Amino acid sequence: MKRTMSLLLVALSAVGTYAALQSAPDQNLGLRVLGLFGGICAAVSLTQLLLGAVGRWGGLRALSYSLGLGARLFDVPLGRRRLVVRTRPYPLLYGIHLRVPAPRGRVWAVVAAAYAVPVLLGGWLLAAGPDGWRLFGTALTGAPVLELLASAAVPGGAGWIVLRLPTAPEELLAALCQTPVEAEAKLALENGRIDEAAALLDGAGEPSGPAGAALRIHLLLARGHWQQALADTERLPWAPPPGTEWVRALLRGQVLVCAADAGLLSPAEYLPRLTAELDAVGPRQHAVLLRADLLRLRGEREAALKASAVGVRMMGDALVSADALCSRAAALLALGRTAEADRELAKARKLLPGLARIALVERRAAAVVLD
Repeated sequence: MKRTMSLLLVALSAVGTYAALQSAPDQNLGLRVLGLFGGICAAVSLTQLLLGAVGRWGGLRALSYSLGLGARLFDVPLGRRRLVVRTRPYPLLYGIHLRVPAPRGRVWAVVAAAYAVPVLLGGWLLAAGPDGWRLFGTALTGAPVLELLASAAVPGGAGWIVLRLPTAPEELLAALCQTPVEAEAKLALENGRIDEAAALLDGAGEPSGPAGAALRIHLLLARGHWQQALADTERLPWAPPPGTEWVRALLRGQVLVCAADAGLLSPAEYLPRLTAELDAVGPRQHAVLLRADLLRLRGEREAALKASAVGVRMMGDALVSADALCSRAAALLALGRTAEADRELAKARKLLPGLARIALVERRAAAVVLD
């Protein structure tokens, strides 16, 4: 079903783009393409700016913002958050948001309004705007609609909120949310304030649900409490929301990698379990991080290095990026390329100072490679 939906969206995008380009045959092709591209960028950026401005009313808390696409280039402080400038300099501004409890109707209204504004603006340009702005208006109208359709199957995604939230069961909504304190702890962890995050969660009591439990395990990994993280992932009390089971598999895989590098598990214990978790993550982009570490632990060093190169180009929050740099460094160490590994670890250290996996890779990564 998901593959069918993806193919349908690609087909709709292709047909829409072709029709839009043909709608202005007298206009220079370069200007037509620029109009479509500009409309897409404007739609995404406008939607994200609106979510940033009014998202708190709908239980959305910004974790960070990004400009462009691709791997992280550098970060700029943005109050208590970061603006991540990425390697591909597209004029796209977008945010990573957390969800905290808020009334269902307000959540729906905030997200629907943020996506309705560019659609209405694009519709006005198509109906009454200058002829030269028609392609821009087409993209401004179509991009948010396609994004909503593409994310309709992802619990918590914008499309899911607009199209499925009104009839979603209450327990699913609760499973997608973190408490305000957990959201503050996640923000502190994202910005390298690991001790602050730990202090917040220590005073927060039991996790609120799957998202809160996962956050606590990520914090255990950040602090180097490998044994406790391993035990906690084996007795997670909450089932993940439908459609997000792969997130739990990815988390378990990350814990297994650290436990293996720390010498807590033997190859006979961690290799089959890692393979199973990787299979559960499936073909998703995040699987490349886990695959690089599994290949390294199997002794497939060149393949691990190749997979890790893809991982560091992924887009994600600071924890994902730092973890990818550690996986890359571990693959380089396994091949004896110490100087290059040190550079990757220095990047991870700058991104998340105090992250325990950095020291773990320095001490143990090469030692656990199978010969």
